[in-house]
Amino acid sequence: ILKGVQARFRPVIMTSAVASLGFLPMALSTSAGAEVQRPLATVVIGGLITATLLTLIVLPVLYNLVKERQAKRKVSKNVLGLLLIGCLCIPAKQVQAQRVVTLQEAIQEATSKNLSVKSGLLQIEQQDKLIGTSFNPQKLNMDVQYGQTQSKVMDYTASASQSFAPSSVYKSQKKLLEGNVQTARYMLKVEQLRLASEVKKVYYQLLYGSHLVRMLNGQLALYKRSERAAAIRFKTGATNRLETITAESKYQSMLQRIKMVRQNQEIQSTSLKLLLQSAEPILIDTTMAL
Repeated sequence: ILKGVQARFRPVIMTSAVASLGFLPMALSTSAGAEVQRPLATVVIGGLITATLLTLIVLPVLYNLVKERQAKRKVSKNVLGLLLIGCLCIPAKQVQAQRVVTLQEAIQEATSKNLSVKSGLLQIEQQDKLIGTSFNPQKLNMDVQYGQTQSKVMDYTASASQSFAPSSVYKSQKKLLEGNVQTARYMLKVEQLRLASEVKKVYYQLLYGSHLVRMLNGQLALYKRSERAAAIRFKTGATNRLETITAESKYQSMLQRIKMVRQNQEIQSTSLKLLLQSAEPILIDTTMAL
């Protein structure tokens, strides 16, 4: 346990610190679109901190407890239960249904489920209903009197009055309400275009990341072969230790770069799920050209 902690302490701390600091500007951002990125960055930073604590503290302690109980031939049922649950949960995530969506399907689904778009449709319907209220004359005034007004005999007096505004007033009110309907339609169109722009941005970032990972994996295979060749040349005495260290450093650097790209892919995938308001994982069409 001590050797493992000594060997892995620095890589784990550096990896989590670099990733957490990289997402810190996103978590503190207040610019446009920050309401979508800020929760994602907070979740990622919290997950990295939790994973670091689990790796450096919890796992060594659990390992020590399990090994001591195995030495005494008394394996705890609770530990076995946790291991069994972990083994069952991992396949459950792996077999979770995933569907592939194209860019147009993603835009249509996001538009049909977005609450702002639905609110815009209701706003248009509301303004359209209000057009009928453009003709709104004042209420009819009626007056009935009973008494001795003109003679000694008791009689009734009834009167009614109704006032109307000029016709130009009602026409202007109707034009105003029709203009409100058109404004609501323009606002809905703007919201649909904004939503489509966000979906396209996330989709193309996922597509770019997919092509980038594919290219980096090809470079990783070359660096791996270079590392093996350098190790063989060092063993045979054909070169010094510096070439081996350089090859190993390039290989590890490429691994870290691929890891960062995949982490960014996970964030963008979560953003796409939020835009589409989907509970299931979503895959993009990687055959689409950039």
